[in-house]
Amino acid sequence: MGCGAGGLLDKLRTQQQTARHLAELQQSADLALEKVSLEVAVARSQVDEARRRAQLHTQHHLDLAREQLREALAAEEAARDAHDKVLKVAADVWSGISHLASMVAAMPLPPGQLPVPVSEETLADVLAQAQLRVQAASTFINSIPKAAALLEGLVTNPDFAFVGSRAAGREGQAQQASG
Repeated sequence: MGCGAGGLLDKLRTQQQTARHLAELQQSADLALEKVSLEVAVARSQVDEARRRAQLHTQHHLDLAREQLREALAAEEAARDAHDKVLKVAADVWSGISHLASMVAAMPLPPGQLPVPVSEETLADVLAQAQLRVQAASTFINSIPKAAALLEGLVTNPDFAFVGSRAAGREGQAQQASG
């Protein structure tokens, strides 16, 4: 198996693990945010209670409740920031998986499968199908001796991979300049 296809498979596996980990992080952040929101509600009710009973409570109790509210609000803000970061990472993962799916869309589907549309619920399925497509393509390429040798050359000699594209780019620029 060529190193390029193996690297892509490793990236696919890493992305699958990252997607699972991000889902866990998002769930954890959601739970933390909910817990902190409840704490804020309790702290606010304590402040309200302290205000209603101002004649019965000392200023010390009121100050303590305000401090608890400040702490709860600070914790809520920290949880919101963490939640926002998780959402950004999840959006980046979604974008990466969508890009990967578009890159392998031209490859044949595994036998008996239909294309899996990219959605929040199907990200892992999209990655699994992309992995199967890449594995099938790699197996096919490695079954053709010349293709396997060319792939090995591309993987082991990074300059080889760009020689043709640089020359083609210069020819295209020269044609545009003369045209």
